[in-house]
Amino acid sequence: MPRRRRLLIGRVHSGISIFVWLVATTFAYGEGTGERTGERPVVRELVEGAPEEVAIDAKRLALASSIIRHAVEDNEIPGAVVLVARRGRVVLQEAFGHRDFDRQQPLRADALFRMASNSKAVTAAGIMLLVDDGKLDLDAPVGKYLPAFDIQPWNQPPVTLRHLLTHTSGLRIPSLFLTPLLPKSDEHPEAPDLRLEVARFAAIGPQHPPGKTYSYNNAGYNILAAVIEQVAGSYQDHLRRRLYEPLGMRDSCNHESAADHSRMSTVMKRQEDGSWKAGWTPGDAPDWPFPRGSGGMVSTARDYALFCQLLLNQGVYDGRQILSEASVREMTRPQADRLSAATAYGLGWKVTEQGGVFSHTGSDGTYVWVDPATEVIGMVLTQTNGATRPRETFRQLVHWSCLDVTAASPLAEASRPADGFYKDLFMSGGKHLTSRKTLPAADALGLAYEYYAGADAARQNQLIIGNPADENGALLYPDGEPRFRLVYVNGGSATDHGKSLTQAGRERLRQHYRAGGSYCGSCAGSFLSGRNVDEAKAPRLGYLHLFPYNTLNTGIQKTKLRHVIPRDSALLRYREFGADFAVDDVYHNNGNWLRIDDDQPLPNVELLARYSHPGHKIDGGAAIWSYQRDGAAGRVVNIGCHPEASPEGEQLALTEACLLHAMDGVAAPELKAVLTLGEPRAMNRRSNDNEPDFARIGDRQYHHFAFDIPADAPPSQVTVRLDCDMPVDLHLFLARESLAIRREADYFDLRDGANKTFHRQLEPGRWHVSVHCATTVTTINDPDAGFHRHVGDRSVLNGVPYTISVQLD
Repeated sequence: MPRRRRLLIGRVHSGISIFVWLVATTFAYGEGTGERTGERPVVRELVEGAPEEVAIDAKRLALASSIIRHAVEDNEIPGAVVLVARRGRVVLQEAFGHRDFDRQQPLRADALFRMASNSKAVTAAGIMLLVDDGKLDLDAPVGKYLPAFDIQPWNQPPVTLRHLLTHTSGLRIPSLFLTPLLPKSDEHPEAPDLRLEVARFAAIGPQHPPGKTYSYNNAGYNILAAVIEQVAGSYQDHLRRRLYEPLGMRDSCNHESAADHSRMSTVMKRQEDGSWKAGWTPGDAPDWPFPRGSGGMVSTARDYALFCQLLLNQGVYDGRQILSEASVREMTRPQADRLSAATAYGLGWKVTEQGGVFSHTGSDGTYVWVDPATEVIGMVLTQTNGATRPRETFRQLVHWSCLDVTAASPLAEASRPADGFYKDLFMSGGKHLTSRKTLPAADALGLAYEYYAGADAARQNQLIIGNPADENGALLYPDGEPRFRLVYVNGGSATDHGKSLTQAGRERLRQHYRAGGSYCGSCAGSFLSGRNVDEAKAPRLGYLHLFPYNTLNTGIQKTKLRHVIPRDSALLRYREFGADFAVDDVYHNNGNWLRIDDDQPLPNVELLARYSHPGHKIDGGAAIWSYQRDGAAGRVVNIGCHPEASPEGEQLALTEACLLHAMDGVAAPELKAVLTLGEPRAMNRRSNDNEPDFARIGDRQYHHFAFDIPADAPPSQVTVRLDCDMPVDLHLFLARESLAIRREADYFDLRDGANKTFHRQLEPGRWHVSVHCATTVTTINDPDAGFHRHVGDRSVLNGVPYTISVQLD
């Protein structure tokens, strides 16, 4: 086999992050199984390769890459570089986005990044090199090496190097250093200086007994860097001589002043409105005037990958034992057997079990993980402070690509919603709402649903209002029809959530309702649907005004209330509630109610359940009610309490009945048009064109048409033709008596592909023809970010253009 190049060159797309995923080898394993077959380490050097050489599924790997591409396209991160390798073979490297605030400079695969707290693993390695030399003892007091700590004014046992490495020192110093730094003076001519600043920590000392508690502490790693300086002469030079140069990490250093700023990236911080603010920018002064151990490393994806490869090689690289096997084992295992508090931290790495994944993040957006069991090293190097990033979903998909074809997929399961909808339910638990990510009643009913449960208002609104990849937003099809049967809104703060949606977001929810989609809300979600709270007449700005009346605040906090189901309640069509027709102990916290006057009922309002709370104003008032304006709009079901969290019993049944009643109120589909014989109709308008009768078709949507065969037409063949240039699956249905959905069709064509033709001898009269887009997006649930991410091709979100025609032959 020819020798492969070590330098990794990636394809550049367009943002500011580097995402590197490497897979390397520590032991010999069974092909693609992770099963250990030998004890001797297999030493690898990083070279380029193809996925199939190392049992990686290339299609699955491409799905992983698409996650990062979408995040850059959606402005969730300004950019990323992804790299994947296995058993020393780099099989994927792509760069996306730009490295500067103005987005004029494309990100390169060899860009330099501030590694932030990913520097800690390198600092730990620097300590272990000196342990290998016999110059340091992990369990010796820090005062043995730093004189300032030899005099202990605090009333605690001594702090050791191991304590500092595992964040169990008891230190609670909140900052990297005490500020202001000591100025240069006759007393301190060396100022500013790392060891001088670290010596100031000694006067503070630990606030808890060392080894007994875990608390992540940057100051502790700066003490470790000072120890290296005291013993080896220079923290930065020690790492350069002993680690970077032997590994070929030519671009790595430990201070911005030593880095090539022309290859560095601007650090960007996401603002609440979704915009970005430039932080540290190439050319700026360093954050601190000297190297530090808690952060400060500047490196490239390739360089840091070499360091990770060293650890998978048990300390060996390029034929040299750079770090001892014992030191590697110590760094990459939890230290709980020595320190009871160190259950999830090794030395410089987060790790929960021996031989398990070890990882770390950095505050400027970097992320590195290594999985010895699957021979995987992963890196996400971004310069996006405070942003959500698709780290875990990317890692899941790359891990899946390393498994055999029978392995369970992390992708969201294919669902079977009602005909004509992408999914049944969208659950909103976003800004200022309860961040609910599961809905037991929807699970029990087998509903297909998605959610937003994050605190990022900009991301919430991008999802609901729309973005370039999904111009109409998640709730609507390109023609404005509802993409979900039902929107369910959680509890929280109705006013604040409504404001966070902005006028455009609130209008999207109104459009969903007016187009025939239903709405259900509990507590704040119920308030949000109405006009206002209490008796105020003016409509509240942040509310949706779907329910045309005011709802009232009960003023009851953190109480469990009884609900009585009237004998004529629509909820009884779906579930039974015992002989007493009641549901007890439903949680209530500042929820709402509706005053019901049996002699003067509110138009179009249906009472579903009453409160039973004797002696209080709400007794007998509506606890759950519905409203349906007409057949064109959907149904609103409001729930004043919180039964939705219950996974069993009558409260689960109550929520199920509410959801079912709401979905039964979804408006019936309507005809797009009556086709004129012999005249092709082009359905190619986009959402922003505001021509819904000529709009593209969305994923899993139906477009319904009719055509008339004149009564006096001679017997002839009818040709129905469907033409489309996109690589999608469109189905064609033909029916006489009703809209031509799949279960009612007299004729259908369900074959793969988009182009279809019917040749049929049809009787005179009206016929219905329908087009169904069977192609949809693939998603993966990202609970960390609080929504489902799109995976792979998502062009269908902006609709599929097609032409349909009918003619008599």
